[in-house]
Amino acid sequence: MLSDAEIINKISAKIKELRLKQNISRQDMAASSGVSVASIARIENGEIKSFESFLRIVRSLGKIEIFMPLLHVF
Repeated sequence: MLSDAEIINKISAKIKELRLKQNISRQDMAASSGVSVASIARIENGEIKSFESFLRIVRSLGKIEIFMPLLHVF
């Protein structure tokens, strides 16, 4: 089982990978998500401090549906 730090690092790397694959600059992502460029950089480097900012970034990448199964668990 992965540690919390390993999970965060993998998710952060995937966010950056998706952004680059879609040819989205951090500045463009900041404009579409309402999250600052500095916060995007921190999140991509494994410093996910704000879940709201994280969700905004995931939504701006068009991947928010990955969280839908969690809404039905509780």
